[in-house]
Amino acid sequence: MESSAQGDIFVCFDEFNRVTADQLEKLGAFLDVKAKCPWFITMNPGYEGRTELPAAINKHVLRISVIVPDLKLIYEMMLFSEGFKQGRSLGHKLAYFMVTAKDLFSP
Repeated sequence: MESSAQGDIFVCFDEFNRVTADQLEKLGAFLDVKAKCPWFITMNPGYEGRTELPAAINKHVLRISVIVPDLKLIYEMMLFSEGFKQGRSLGHKLAYFMVTAKDLFSP
């Protein structure tokens, strides 16, 4: 990671809190001393079997919550931007269709 500081590189650790507490402590100590590039983590705190972040890492973390997007509004804007005149009603119908399809076809 030391060479990452030389260029436009960043490091992302996905599902970071699936790592064991011991490994997190070691990585936290490494990042504290060696990491000279931006690094990001994704995690789902509070799930069973997930590890809480140790203090060595937690002090570097800026927490950002991600919410479920408003599909109706997204589809509405997509349709309007493509020139559909009934973007609002079609967006609502498309959102309903997609959520229903997800519920029916997801395991």
